[in-house]
Amino acid sequence: MCIAAFIWQAHPLYPLLLLHNRDEYHNRPTKALAWWDVDVNGCEILGARDEVAGGTWMACSRQGRVAFLTNVWELRHLRGAKSRGDLPLLFLKSRKSPMEFGKQLAMEAHRYNGFNLIAADIPSRSMVYISNRPTGEPMTLQLVSPGLHVLANAKLDSPWPKALRLGQRFKQVLNKHGNKEVKVKEMVEKLMKDRVKADKTELPGICDLEWEFNHSSIFVEVDTPRGLCGTRSSAALTIRADGEVSFYDEYLEKVRGHSQEPVMSLDTKWEKLGLEKEEIGIWLESEKENWKEKGGTSKESNGVVSINGADGLSNVIFEGHVSKGVGQGSNVINGLADLTEAMERESTLLC
Repeated sequence: MCIAAFIWQAHPLYPLLLLHNRDEYHNRPTKALAWWDVDVNGCEILGARDEVAGGTWMACSRQGRVAFLTNVWELRHLRGAKSRGDLPLLFLKSRKSPMEFGKQLAMEAHRYNGFNLIAADIPSRSMVYISNRPTGEPMTLQLVSPGLHVLANAKLDSPWPKALRLGQRFKQVLNKHGNKEVKVKEMVEKLMKDRVKADKTELPGICDLEWEFNHSSIFVEVDTPRGLCGTRSSAALTIRADGEVSFYDEYLEKVRGHSQEPVMSLDTKWEKLGLEKEEIGIWLESEKENWKEKGGTSKESNGVVSINGADGLSNVIFEGHVSKGVGQGSNVINGLADLTEAMERESTLLC
């Protein structure tokens, strides 16, 4: 079902700070956070991926676009509907503004089951909320105002118990840190792992009462005849005022009778998303060439740069560029950061 909380254009350090839980059956095949080359035009997208339908629930692009999705609770579902997971990808690959994209989508919205889609273009500071529910009404297409918002399984900022709880706790954490940097991983642990369920008298009454109660916590875990269903991953995306982006995704699995443990934790960073700065791939395990500015040499082949300072990798300085192809994600190499520090920030796989 999914739930997301985010602050948009209302924080001194973060034009966007987003937390997102993905709820799904645990036996549905999923690919973890990674970069995709999704079309012939070289559009690069970062996100996890549903292996069944091929879509995603939350992703961003190097062009400075962000999209995330939740389903809408409803009793009846459209047979043969198009996959809602395609919607974030359609926006990220599009060159239209969020509002233009939404207007175009209106012609096809009836072919999807109920969805809530947030589409944002960071360079233009434009974010739009798109929904095709309630059925029979014109599609919702509205600019998202600056501030803190929560998106669950009804309209944006609907006062459902778990949405109110997440919004209040999100605000408390932001107030605690003031204008200082937020510890995103701690936010994910504190806010998105919350298993407190709502009072049954406060539930919306759309579906079966027991079903709604089992899904009324921020972190969901329900044992069903089809298998375990609930929160599969918790993610955080931050975009700083200087353009630096960080995408943290904790992927969870559970087998019946075993405790739940994070099986994968990926933390991916890169620099100046959407600002069209030069990007150069750094292949750290290539043959050792000396970097000219360090008394050595450099070599470039097919966009991959092999480098080595005269006194070794630990003192090589590579200012203002993005590294690609390191581990499962990418790292930002800030100003005068050396490659040793960059390697320590490399995307990691925890088993």
